[in-house]
Amino acid sequence: MTAPRAAGAAVVVGNRIVVVGGQANGQLLPFSEIFDGTQWTRAPGMPTPRDHLAAVAVDRFVYAIGGRTLSAD
Repeated sequence: MTAPRAAGAAVVVGNRIVVVGGQANGQLLPFSEIFDGTQWTRAPGMPTPRDHLAAVAVDRFVYAIGGRTLSAD
């Protein structure tokens, strides 16, 4: 990956691995990453960054479900 991350979720879309969400050093990561079998590339993140989530791929779409934000709410 281009950056270390913990508590993210990963799914397979076609022949790629997509990693969404997660955090590093107490901060939620605002970007996703895609592995094509050779290299990692940064991709847009979710509208609401979060960690400890689940993800599923349906066709070419990735759905991020649940998780938490770092807000005090």
